[in-house]
Amino acid sequence: MKVIKVSKQGFCNGVKRALDLVFQTVKENQKNEPIYILGELMNNEFVSHKLNELGVITIKANSRKRVEMLEDITSGIVILTAHGVSPEVKKILDKKNLKYVDTTCPFINKTEDKIKSYLIKGYDVIYIGKHNHPESEGIIDINPNKIHLITSLDETNSLSINNEKIFITTQTTIREKLLKEILKTLMNHYPNAVYYDGVCNSTTLRQEALINEITGDLCIVVGDKISSNANELQKIGNQYLPTYLVNSVEEIKKEWFEGVKVVTLTSAASTPDELTDSIYEYLIKL
Repeated sequence: MKVIKVSKQGFCNGVKRALDLVFQTVKENQKNEPIYILGELMNNEFVSHKLNELGVITIKANSRKRVEMLEDITSGIVILTAHGVSPEVKKILDKKNLKYVDTTCPFINKTEDKIKSYLIKGYDVIYIGKHNHPESEGIIDINPNKIHLITSLDETNSLSINNEKIFITTQTTIREKLLKEILKTLMNHYPNAVYYDGVCNSTTLRQEALINEITGDLCIVVGDKISSNANELQKIGNQYLPTYLVNSVEEIKKEWFEGVKVVTLTSAASTPDELTDSIYEYLIKL
């Protein structure tokens, strides 16, 4: 079987940076203190297992917010994930005298700084993102009364803000097509709104590469089902070809490939090359 790899895929710079900081923390942990990650470092169970082998403990969210997850930790070193956290999380860490390593993606930090600067100026903020996502959670909790989460066109149409000063920005992994639809409606409602594009260029490049390069009979996206980036790539793929999201060779079903001669292969920004390579090797032997 012929397998064509999309040119832009795999770890983004923010994810690489987060992993490097974890490895550095493990290496410098001379006192052998317990090391915890507050949630999935990068929304990939495969990576969590690898980190667990190094003795790093991932605290699962289980529908809890980051501030609630901190209740499980009384000592050691806490690693904050690449998605960012609210100011309240850092206050609690300081109050509990817990050391922490902040791996927040610089791209997300930039969006946070923009939001804070507009809040100080008296703006309400419309944040286009996803419910129950750690990145959205960290942003909304900066000021829940002034930051309004929008996840769909329906929510856009029902939104009502009594403030002429509106600032609009986005989660880093929003699908471009959905963003354009929501943004168009918002700008009709709030024509004087200030917009800042918070979509990560790595996300955009991966999505555009898939759109431009997808070919053949079927598409495989390598990534975790909890990854927003991976799910968006699957949605894009399904617009052109039957597209499956997998995070291991074991999740692949041979019946998908009946009559298939050419497969397009891509992976999310939170997917390690090691995993994608193993799936590539499996596919070319089918």
